[in-house]
Amino acid sequence: MRRFVGSSMVWGLAVWLGTAAALAAWPWSRDMVEQAFLRPLTLMLRPAESSVPLGAPPPVSHEAAERILRNPYPATAEHRAEGARLYRRYCFVCHGATGRGDGPVAGGALAPADLTSAVLQRRGDGYFYAVMRNGVRAMAQYHEMTDARERWLIVLHLRELAAQARAAERQREAPAPVP
Repeated sequence: MRRFVGSSMVWGLAVWLGTAAALAAWPWSRDMVEQAFLRPLTLMLRPAESSVPLGAPPPVSHEAAERILRNPYPATAEHRAEGARLYRRYCFVCHGATGRGDGPVAGGALAPADLTSAVLQRRGDGYFYAVMRNGVRAMAQYHEMTDARERWLIVLHLRELAAQARAAERQREAPAPVP
C-alpha cells in the first residue's frame, strides 16, 4: 500500500508541474515580445558621432535617403514577384497582405503604418529603403536581415500594393452600370 501511495504522489506532482509549466508558457508562440531575435519596442541605438562602420554603409536619415537614393531595379515581372515573396517573409506579419497595417500581429497603441496611404505614397523610394534599413518608431531595423537588393525589391512591391489599392478605390467609387 505504501508503494502505491508514493507512486501516486509522484504522478500527482508530475501532473501538477506539467500543468504549471504549460500555464507559464501561455500564450505559447503567439507572443511576439518574447522572441529571442527581435525586441520590437526597444530603443534602436544609433552609432556614435564620427564612428566608422565596419562592413556596412553608415545610416542615412529618411529624408536624405528620399532625396538621394533611387531604386536601381526596374519593375519587371521577375523583380515584382521576388519583391512580393520578400514582403511576405519580412513585412506581412505587421503590414498585412494589402499593406494597410492589418497583419496578424497588428494592433495596440503602435499600429503599423498603412503603406498604401496617399501620404506615404508621395514619399520617394529612398524613404522606404531607409525606413527598412534603419527602422522607425516601433519598427525594427532590417539592415542585418535583408541586403540592399532585397530592400529595393520590397519597395517595388510596396508600389504595386499602392497601385492595387488605388484601383480598388476607383472600382468602389465607379457608378453602378445602368441595366
